[in-house]
Amino acid sequence: MKEMQNILQNYILNHDKQRRYVSVLTALSILVSFIVPFSLMENAESKSGQLVCSAYEHTHSQDC
Repeated sequence: MKEMQNILQNYILNHDKQRRYVSVLTALSILVSFIVPFSLMENAESKSGQLVCSAYEHTHSQDC
């Protein structure tokens, strides 16, 4: 009987650990799935915006 209780307690403990692991993994994956697209959109917005000056590629100085 004690052996059966031991097996049951081990199962419950392992099941709780697995549930926590899955919930942490799910939360991290949701976080990544929101952060990556927003960081890519931010990069695209900065490259597609209006030019500060009329020259395309140059080093900015006090003239422009």
